[in-house]
Amino acid sequence: MKKVVSVSLGSSSRDHHAEVDLLGERFAISRVGTDGSIDKAIARIKELDGTVDAIGLGGIDVYLYAGKERYALRDGLRLLAAATQTPVVDGSGLKNTLERSAIAFMQESLGIELRGKRVLMVSALDRFGMAQALVQAGADVVFGDFIFALDLDRPVRGLDEFEEMARKYLPDACKLPFQFFYPTGKKQDRAPQPKYPEYYDDAEIIAGDYHFMRQFMPERLDGKTILTNTVTASDVDFLRGHGIARLVTTTPDFGGRSFGTNVVEAAMIALLGKRWAEVTEDDYRRLMRELDLKPRVIEFSGVRKAYGERLLMDDVNFRIPAGAIVGIIGPNGAGKTTLFRMFAGSEKPDAGEISIGPTVKLGIVDQSREALDDKATVFDYVCGGLDLIEVGKFSMPSRAYL
Repeated sequence: MKKVVSVSLGSSSRDHHAEVDLLGERFAISRVGTDGSIDKAIARIKELDGTVDAIGLGGIDVYLYAGKERYALRDGLRLLAAATQTPVVDGSGLKNTLERSAIAFMQESLGIELRGKRVLMVSALDRFGMAQALVQAGADVVFGDFIFALDLDRPVRGLDEFEEMARKYLPDACKLPFQFFYPTGKKQDRAPQPKYPEYYDDAEIIAGDYHFMRQFMPERLDGKTILTNTVTASDVDFLRGHGIARLVTTTPDFGGRSFGTNVVEAAMIALLGKRWAEVTEDDYRRLMRELDLKPRVIEFSGVRKAYGERLLMDDVNFRIPAGAIVGIIGPNGAGKTTLFRMFAGSEKPDAGEISIGPTVKLGIVDQSREALDDKATVFDYVCGGLDLIEVGKFSMPSRAYL
């Protein structure tokens, strides 16, 4: 069994373990938080060095990107140097490829038209591929790195302006302790301190690092889409309570939650058997295809339907993926027919929303008899009064069909 461990500067309350099969290999994947302590993280990496197949760095980046420029974080380099035998990655090698594909997935598979969409990108330096893909798709992007990393009300619009400001400020900023920019350790567990609500309110999509966006998040985000990275089950419940419509995580589900990009990249390194510096973008793309890596999507609809004082359903949330066969079971009067009528649009929910994908073609056989002509027979309705009917590519006698 291959072993991958993510050593994170984040809170230990988010620790998780999962076992998964990847291309015929069994993987034990763990996340270990050090509650913001660089020294503990270095000590943990040294303990793991030579005993596991790959190590991921969570809650910190070694490199930040803006255009073609790469900037190294002092603390990230310290962590990278702590291992001398086991490959160590921070996810930045995979992010550019993985997150660009997530933008394509949103457009092609979810049917989201990004052109003209208002997007708040809370942090583009650690997700430049995502930011660039959103701009290339025609989205109206506000870059919030100064707002969310430095608590400065300085929104940036346009990649050129963003890259210029990165060249101006990042060389010196990268020498500062990482905690100066990013909520680490127990700061990740504290309640949001609502601030800069106008940027959240104006956005249709909020994208980027989850902890960055959460730290100033307002009470309500009704109807918005969140595009982010690692979330736990409690994070999903938290976002549901804030009223979001859709959550898209760029990494897939492993054991009930999405792990960070550093974990996915570490698993790929273990599969490839290469050093980090030897891995190419083609390697990442090939493994993404072979692993069939797709973003995780959770729809939050909150459907409610009642007739008078009789409540049929409340806060119903589900998504039916392509190709699924789903049965809905319940006693008479439970609301099964009402649910299908809401699918068809003949009934409307009292609250929430039912979204039908752009490529879905509905075919419904209704059990209702209100529209039937009492004078017509079953033969008249099923066969249209014809002696021969078409069944697929064949003609057959109507009475034989019945």
